[in-house]
Amino acid sequence: MSTVFGKHNSAVLSYALTAILASCVCVPSCLCVQAARLFPTIHEVRLKSGLRVLSIPVAKQSHTAFLLQFGNGSIMDAFAKPEAHALAVHLLAEYMNARLATTTTVRLFPDALTISWIADHHTLPQQLILLHDILTQLQQIPYTRLPNIQQQMQQNKASPLQIMASRIVYGTEHPYTRWITMEQIHHIAERDAYTSLQTLCTPHNTTLYIAGTLQPQMMSELLKSSLGLWNTGTEQPYYPRPRLFPQEHAVHAIEVPSHLLIQHSWAPDASTLVHHVALVFDAPARNDMDYDALMIHAHALERNLRVVLPSQSRVRVYMMSAQRYSNIMAIECELQDALAIPRYIDQVRTVLRRTLAAPLTRLELQLGKQYLQQNFISRTDSVHNLVLLIAEAERCNLTLKDLRSFSQRITRLSAEAVHLAAQRYFQPERGILLLSDSASVASLMPSLRTLGTVHRYTPDGQTIVQFDSSDISLATLLERHIQALGGTAATARITALLTTTEVQLSAMAQQFPGTLITKQKVPGKILRKLEIPATQIVQELWCDGQTAFDKIEMLGQEYPLRQRSQAGIESALFDAQIFPALTMGICGFTPELLGKRDGNYIVRASTPHGTIKTLTFDGSTYLLRSIEELRQTPQGILQAKQEFRAYEEFEGVKLPTTVLLRTNAGTLIGKNSYNINPLLDDSIFHP
Repeated sequence: MSTVFGKHNSAVLSYALTAILASCVCVPSCLCVQAARLFPTIHEVRLKSGLRVLSIPVAKQSHTAFLLQFGNGSIMDAFAKPEAHALAVHLLAEYMNARLATTTTVRLFPDALTISWIADHHTLPQQLILLHDILTQLQQIPYTRLPNIQQQMQQNKASPLQIMASRIVYGTEHPYTRWITMEQIHHIAERDAYTSLQTLCTPHNTTLYIAGTLQPQMMSELLKSSLGLWNTGTEQPYYPRPRLFPQEHAVHAIEVPSHLLIQHSWAPDASTLVHHVALVFDAPARNDMDYDALMIHAHALERNLRVVLPSQSRVRVYMMSAQRYSNIMAIECELQDALAIPRYIDQVRTVLRRTLAAPLTRLELQLGKQYLQQNFISRTDSVHNLVLLIAEAERCNLTLKDLRSFSQRITRLSAEAVHLAAQRYFQPERGILLLSDSASVASLMPSLRTLGTVHRYTPDGQTIVQFDSSDISLATLLERHIQALGGTAATARITALLTTTEVQLSAMAQQFPGTLITKQKVPGKILRKLEIPATQIVQELWCDGQTAFDKIEMLGQEYPLRQRSQAGIESALFDAQIFPALTMGICGFTPELLGKRDGNYIVRASTPHGTIKTLTFDGSTYLLRSIEELRQTPQGILQAKQEFRAYEEFEGVKLPTTVLLRTNAGTLIGKNSYNINPLLDDSIFHP
């Protein structure tokens, strides 16, 4: 079994792939006729079970190609575990390998998960019967961590450029930026894998594509007697995932060890250090005519850049993603001389501005369309490619009619339409990506800063934080923090606190209102309950000062009560503190003043068990601005940042009235009201 991460593999997402539905106008008529003739008739049927089947008859084929595509945009996915879905689909594929006597290929996309395989065409009836047995007996699939998953993920993981490009375009909280790692896979509980199997593998959530030597009447009878009897699960609504945040005009430098930049292809007898530079842009959805137009312009732009830039720079203009709602266009170049990077960026922007100044010439338009038309034709040269083409088109919200009318749609695009689309999306001052070694980035900093704010990252996308020296000690900072809150006597008077927070959960461009109730009692007790009625989410935390428990309910499914580990107890004790910066020592945290960043003081608090909290104090008011951490939750590991705003005075103490909790699942915005020193019985802090 092999795995391809659809949004990650640049080879898959290069020009050839993105041209599936790209654009062409005045191309030779023979190409248009050829494309129309090669594209087969597609028979679509929805069985009584809810399963949608697309069969593509192709004459004289010795093999039949199959592809199962599972939807991946339910509300559960918005808050939960893409890594659990990934593990679940691998478990299913591994089981299918054994039962179907075949080799499957898994592809993981943000909006869908697919399993494809090829079988001898004589085995079609047995394949369908066995497939029904597998999909109706999911609980019989053996649970294993699959030792080969790690190798497959390593081979097909996202490049650092792709990781950072998605964060620039979509923002860090968007589902398209969730990168699945083996660390996340290892934290998936068995029940979560089977829950994901049950969620994904339902007839209403699945499409089966079959291409080969098929007889429509025989296919109809086979399907009714096999998969037509598959009737499990219920239909769930699909939630769109548009881009959430605008790009920042900045330079994003990813620093990797020098040996990872070595390439051997240019010089037979020597290794070459190669630096990668990319300009990234928003791109439209695949079913938008601007997408086709932009691909034509990209082809002309690449040709123009190759005239200006050195031949060894290997410039290419391509679509870096294959998403349903929005995409990423990149102008990428490989350079041997790090010092040439600022000059290269200048040259690319100059060529881009010149190309955008006027519509493409008739020849440029024709060449772009011809190139993309030929790529489209090449996608129909085998039953396997044909199945991939049709499944990908539907995953990107294109209809079968769009595929059949590909040539006609492209023909209607004018030079003016291409020009307008390019002007909308190719904006020269947008984000810049740089993949280089630390020494080169450091030497380039003065020139990079002239291009915009510079952000530095590790290869896995973690921010490299640069701190300025602090002008005060940790003890002085905490003393000023106490005074900012209202003084030692005022804070000591508060021994219990009831906080009611009216919240709005923002996820996938949807707004879900709810309530968060937090009850805290000195020295380390907390009861916290979050309810989001629209999503049937209920999350509860109990900590009595010694032990801690979590419980979650989502979409009507109740998960078992979970006792926290020692690290989880430490985090709960920290959350139980009414004034955490003042009392973090009593729950096992050791603070360290790292320095200043953007004028604010940064304190890192850690425990012997590895729990880490990063606290940011306002550089002028000395009030707590935010707490950042990695949380082990019932939904998996979440990167969380809690922000505190709009402090007001309550009984002589300043408390925040607005809070934001940002995680990679969404943003929780809340307004606080307080009841100071209520009577809280100790029994409520234990489930």
